[in-house]
Amino acid sequence: MGLVTDTLNSFGLNRVGVRDVLFLTGAGISAPEPTRFFLGRDLHRIVLENFTNLTVPEIDNVLTKVPFERSCECIDQAFRRHKLSAFVGVFWNLMSELFLWRPQNLWKQPNQLHSYFREHIHQGGSHITANLDQFIELDALFHFVRTTKIFDDDTPLRDEEGILYKFHGDFTKDAEGEQGFVFSAIENGFSNTVQGCWDALLNRTRVVVVCGYSGSDIYDVTPYFRSKPNAHFNSCIIWVKHGGPPMRRLTGAGSPDPDMILSKFRERAVLAGRAGDVLNELLPALPRVTYPLKHRLIAFLVRLHLIGSVRAGYTQTFKNSVESYRREYADFDAFKRMAGAEVLAVLATIP
Repeated sequence: MGLVTDTLNSFGLNRVGVRDVLFLTGAGISAPEPTRFFLGRDLHRIVLENFTNLTVPEIDNVLTKVPFERSCECIDQAFRRHKLSAFVGVFWNLMSELFLWRPQNLWKQPNQLHSYFREHIHQGGSHITANLDQFIELDALFHFVRTTKIFDDDTPLRDEEGILYKFHGDFTKDAEGEQGFVFSAIENGFSNTVQGCWDALLNRTRVVVVCGYSGSDIYDVTPYFRSKPNAHFNSCIIWVKHGGPPMRRLTGAGSPDPDMILSKFRERAVLAGRAGDVLNELLPALPRVTYPLKHRLIAFLVRLHLIGSVRAGYTQTFKNSVESYRREYADFDAFKRMAGAEVLAVLATIP
């Protein structure tokens, strides 16, 4: 037996199937090769570099204090005044290009974690993710996708099928401005209806497994869990902290918000290791997650800055688009200055 099996046994769960497991994921699952999508801080930086006139020291200061969603709200609102946004917001349009999956974008590829989660949902499993990207569903599971807006419109949960619930929205399922990368879409938290959907999803599973998620969505997820008493959910939870092999069990997540979330379940465990090793032992019938030597070598060379990574594709999307705007519209830089000033105004309100 392995550590995952031992952990399940300590919960009183000798065996779990696909429908017994709900995954809760975040940006970390889209970080491994070949996907290499931005983690939050990196994405925040590239947005500020391209859509504001802020200096490097100013950007560094913003990154330490201003939530990503607040910065995006400032930029989005500033550029909505530009004639480019007469039909579709220019900033929203560019952000959608980062997150939408298109098979012709060969530099934008899912990884083995995405494949594992896709099959889990296809077989009837439940999955909640903070991610706006479409690497899990691709074109195969579009009809399994639900969003917070969809639940707010009273679309019912159905027990007989899998679900991919993207609580910060989706660029093809939701209307412009309803995605959680802007503050106005999330500032009011989850409605009572949406909280009921969270309750139903978390209560109908036997074990929640958290992968690649920080647990620090301060406007919606954190308040939702904080409103619950300790040991509220009868389900158990395993929080996977990223680390190298061998896998080991920790006494806690070591961070206030994740530890608070953990306390809401009747049994809890934190495992440090590679997500794939946990998943392979948890549900061995699903596609195995492997760590090919090629991917490990690429990751090593990227860390040494000896080669570039697929992130260059995401970065180039921003640079090419912004440069084309600047060439065509002489006032584009004026709007960057406006957006930068609004971000700094938000920064000035934060102690």
